[in-house]
Amino acid sequence: MPAPPSEALPADLVHLLISNLGLDETEIARMDKEEAVGRLRRYWMEGDRSGDPGSTAPSE
Repeated sequence: MPAPPSEALPADLVHLLISNLGLDETEIARMDKEEAVGRLRRYWMEGDRSGDPGSTAPSE
């Protein structure tokens, strides 16, 4: 089996972006690893689901 390209995102990261943030594969494919990790970190820290740094999920 050929090795994935060095710039490929880890499968676990892609899964989290899809399942937690609801991103589609096309959007994820345009991201580099730094951006993908940043989006996931922002989701965990702030509840941001949109990608807009000023947008957060409604508070309970």
